[in-house]
Amino acid sequence: MNAYYSTLSGWIIPVTRAMKSLDLDPVKTLEMFDIDPAEVNDPEGRICVESLGNLFTFCNKRVGNRQFNIEVARSFHPSALHALGYAVQSAFSLQEALERVSQYKRVVSNCSNMDTYESGDELIVELVVYRYTDSGRLVLSPDLIESFLATLVQLSRDLVGGDIDPIKIQCTFERSSDDCPVVSEFFNCPIEYGCERNAVVLDLEQAKERA
Repeated sequence: MNAYYSTLSGWIIPVTRAMKSLDLDPVKTLEMFDIDPAEVNDPEGRICVESLGNLFTFCNKRVGNRQFNIEVARSFHPSALHALGYAVQSAFSLQEALERVSQYKRVVSNCSNMDTYESGDELIVELVVYRYTDSGRLVLSPDLIESFLATLVQLSRDLVGGDIDPIKIQCTFERSSDDCPVVSEFFNCPIEYGCERNAVVLDLEQAKERA
C-alpha cells in the first residue's frame, strides 16, 4: 500500500491566484479534484499531491503550453508557507534563504526532499523527488516539478529584487513535444531535460550577496 503524499494547503493560495489570472474558476476547479478551498485557512492543513498533480494537468490543458505551471510560480509569496515563509524572508542572503527552505522542506511536503549545496562557483538547489513503492513512479508529476523549480526561481528574484537568472535548469523528465515559450521566457536560461537531477543552478557569488 502506498503512503499518503501531501503538501501544505498554503499552496492553494498561488494556485487560486493563477486560476483567476488565467480566467479559470478556482472554486469549481478545486472541487473537481476534491480539494477544499477552505483548507487554505488551516496553517496545518494538507492537500493530496496526486490530486494537485491532476489539477495541474487539467489547467494546463485548458490554457495550453504549460502556462499554468509558470503562473503558479509567479503568484507565489513566501507567506503561503506560514512560519517558514517568514524565516526565508529574514535570511541574510539568497543562499541562506534557500538553505532554510531545504532544512524545513519536509514540513512543507512529504513527497520530496531538497538539498542546497555548493559546487565550484555554482549553488545547486536540487529537488529530490520520492517514488511510489509499488510502481516506482515519481510522486510528483513533471508539471509539479517544473512549477516548483519555477517557484524557487521566483522566490530568488523576489528576495534579491528581481535581478537574477539561473545559470541553468535541470529536469529528469524528457522535453515536452509542445513548444512552450512561456517557460523559456520565465527561466531565461538554458533548460536541460533527461538529466539525473531536478535542480536550479545559480551563480554562487550572486547567491552569497546580501538579500
